[in-house]
Amino acid sequence: MKKTPLSVLLPLLLALGASSACRTARPPHPAPAPPPPVQVVEEPAPAVPETKPAVTPAEPVPLGPPAPLLLKVGLATDLETLSFPCCEEVLQVAVEGGGLEIVASFTVEPAAAAAEQGYFTIQAAALRDEKQAGELAARLGRETGQPGAAHFDAGIDLYRVRLGRYPTREAAEADRRRLGALGVTDSFVTSEGGAVTDPALRVIQGAHAAVYPGRWLSVSPVAGGSVRVQGKRWRGRILVYVNDRGRLNLINELPVEDYLRGVVPSEMGPIQYNQVEALKAQAVAARTYTLRNLGEFAGEGYDICATPRCQVYKGMEVEHPLSDRAIAETAGQVLLYQGRLADALYSSTCGGHTEDAEVVFPLNREPYLRGVPCMEAGFARIEGSVAPGVAFPAGLTRTLLPPAASTDPAAVLSARLEHLALLAGLPVPREPLASLDRREVQRFVSAAFDLLLDARLLLAPEDIGYLLHDPPADWSEEDLRRAAYLMKSGLMTGPLDQPLTEGEVEGLLLALAEMLRVVRREDSTFLSLADGRLRVRSGKEEQVYAVPAGLATFRRL
Repeated sequence: MKKTPLSVLLPLLLALGASSACRTARPPHPAPAPPPPVQVVEEPAPAVPETKPAVTPAEPVPLGPPAPLLLKVGLATDLETLSFPCCEEVLQVAVEGGGLEIVASFTVEPAAAAAEQGYFTIQAAALRDEKQAGELAARLGRETGQPGAAHFDAGIDLYRVRLGRYPTREAAEADRRRLGALGVTDSFVTSEGGAVTDPALRVIQGAHAAVYPGRWLSVSPVAGGSVRVQGKRWRGRILVYVNDRGRLNLINELPVEDYLRGVVPSEMGPIQYNQVEALKAQAVAARTYTLRNLGEFAGEGYDICATPRCQVYKGMEVEHPLSDRAIAETAGQVLLYQGRLADALYSSTCGGHTEDAEVVFPLNREPYLRGVPCMEAGFARIEGSVAPGVAFPAGLTRTLLPPAASTDPAAVLSARLEHLALLAGLPVPREPLASLDRREVQRFVSAAFDLLLDARLLLAPEDIGYLLHDPPADWSEEDLRRAAYLMKSGLMTGPLDQPLTEGEVEGLLLALAEMLRVVRREDSTFLSLADGRLRVRSGKEEQVYAVPAGLATFRRL
């Protein structure tokens, strides 16, 4: 082994010793403090809540469908008596004081203590604009000499324009007919100011009669049946109302959708028009018209009438599955314009093209009531030389019998009648027509076309009274016979105390031309129109007619 010298080891040991001494002299690190003892805190036991009986939440009460909107339809007015058959259906009959026991057919009569007669007036229009209504009332007042007024009816949100105060309905009707010449074509007569003292109804069953105070009697079917009255069956219930004239109004109250089932097939027959989409359009129009005109006859106890004055309604007898389907599939749908119910005017027939509304109703200028073509499927329009917008029969009669260049209407008609006589191979009348006075025209036509003998031979004496109502007092028996015969023949049918209108003149000329066989009317089914050839079916035979260029051809629905 190799030995290390002592001189070398000694410094090394000293160095190691010094190093060891230094390390021992350093102070020791303090010991880490022990963690504080964990303090255990005993929390009190949670309080046990007081036990309460569990509450089961109530089931929400389901809301049923909303009640249907009920409509009152005026079926007839001013009746003296009304009878109900017995025992076809189980009926509930009630008056204002409570129910009645009905065991047999019964009759209802008015039993008011007294009826104070009011007056009759003409309703010329019902308008939304107050200024327009006032201007119309003032104009009609000036032109007729009758007092005119416009007043707001909150029930229908319209201004009613009323004209005149007449003691009888007949007097009012006579003036109402004259309003047509002033452009007012949709007027009607109504009553004002009447009152009934202590209204009551008398109900008669066999030999027993009882009087019940109040205006109303209701007849309701049990379990969704129907009520028969005046030979027809009606849904809903029947109401009998004592009006202000002391007579009875017959009213049918039923939901609007059920009412439409008797309207849509009456206005647009589902057998002839068997397209459900077309019937849907009719249903929407009829529903809109109904809701817009609710309450129009509130003073008479009902909302809307059942005639063409409103909408034709015939009850259950006209209901049809196809129109029922159209109503159901459009339930609740109406036409709106600027957020309000549209004025859904329509007609049951059309001559190929409708008119703008103001042509018929001069004050109605709604922008959506514009004339449109209305040809049915399977029909084609035949263009002719008559300008668009010329009404039938004027387009035909003015082509056949051109008016002379004269400012005297009587001279113009006289010349056209002479022309017609020549076409018929008859002698020309020797004396010209003096005026368009109805009696004068009747005398002229009867003499020129040898109709007086026909009037004497073909007209029974009792026909005169039946055909002519309230004839002028200064007319002779011969005048009345002529008038009755011309009316029965369809030649002149207007009011006897009025001169002929322009439309009546054209109708007279066409009717005479047909009677004299100058023109022939043929009812045929249109098949086709091509290459100037018109093909139609008359009965079981097909016929083809050449259509000359410029021919004025008309079609009547």
